[in-house]
Amino acid sequence: MSNLQRLRESRNYSAHDLAKKIDVEVERVIAWEEAAENISNQELSSLAYFFGLSSEDLRDSLGKEEVTLTTNDYYIYANGLNDDGWWGHFGIRLKGHASSMWFPITIGTANQVSNVIRNLSSREEWMVVETLNNRVLVLKPASMARLWLLDDAQDQPREDWNIPIDGYSGQPGEFYRALEEYCEDWRAYDDDGVSEFVMSKVNEFTDAHDLGVDEVRKMVIETQIYNLEGVEFSHDVDESKLAEIVNGIEIEFPDVIFDLSNDNYDLYIPSDEICLINMSRRSLNNGMKEVHKDLEVPDEE
Repeated sequence: MSNLQRLRESRNYSAHDLAKKIDVEVERVIAWEEAAENISNQELSSLAYFFGLSSEDLRDSLGKEEVTLTTNDYYIYANGLNDDGWWGHFGIRLKGHASSMWFPITIGTANQVSNVIRNLSSREEWMVVETLNNRVLVLKPASMARLWLLDDAQDQPREDWNIPIDGYSGQPGEFYRALEEYCEDWRAYDDDGVSEFVMSKVNEFTDAHDLGVDEVRKMVIETQIYNLEGVEFSHDVDESKLAEIVNGIEIEFPDVIFDLSNDNYDLYIPSDEICLINMSRRSLNNGMKEVHKDLEVPDEE
C-alpha cells in the first residue's frame, strides 16, 4: 500500500471522495497511488493542502516505507499513522504585555514543551518550539511573564484569548508556501509553484483580512525579536543566520551575541537582551538545508 493511499484511508476517504475534494477524475487518484511519479507539481500542491501538509513534506514521504508527518489535522484522526497532528495551543505572555500570544501546536510539541519547562536548570536556558502556523519560537521560558499549554478540550482563559488570524489550528504547510508566492507573485504559477486551487484559498484569506504584501511578509517571512521588556523589532533575517541560532541552542551552546544580519546590513544583539525570537518555520528549514549542504563531505573520486 502506498503512503498516499494510507493518508487517504486514515482520513476515511475513498478515492472518489478525494477526487471530488480536489476536483480531479478518480482515475487520477488511482494512478497517483499506483505510482507517485504520476503526480505533477500542481497536483501535489493540492494534495498537500488537503492533507494539512506542505508539498515538500508530502513529496519526501511518498517514497518511504515509514514516515512521520506534521499536519494541522487533529491528531486523533491519524488512525494508526505516525502523524504528529494538532493538539491545542501554546500561549506566551511577555513582560509588559497585557495579553498572551497564542500558537497552535501538535501533540508532540506539547509533550516537548511540558518536559522542557518541568526540567529547566537555568534562567538563561533557551527552548525551540515549532508551531502549526509557520512559526518557530526561540525563547527563554524563565523570562516570560506567563506560559500556557492549552489542550483543545480545555476552557479558554477569560479575557486572554486572541487566536492568530490564520486559524484556530493553523493552516496546511502548503498554505504558507502559497503566501510566500503571494509576496513574489511572479513565481506564483511556474512549474514548481503552488496550484491554482491553493492560490485561490490564499486570495480568499488575504481579501477577507484586507492584507497587503507588507502584512503578509511580516506574517510568513520576517522575524520578530523581543527584548526583556517585551518590545518588538521586526526584521528580515538571512535564513542561514536563523539556522545558526537554532543549531547553537540545540547543541546547548547558544551564541553570546546573535547574528541577525541580512544582505542589506549587519545586525548583532546580545542574547541576554532577548527573551523571544519569532521566526518563519519555512525560512528556518531553508537555512537548515543550506547549513547541512555546506557540511556535506564531497565524494572521493
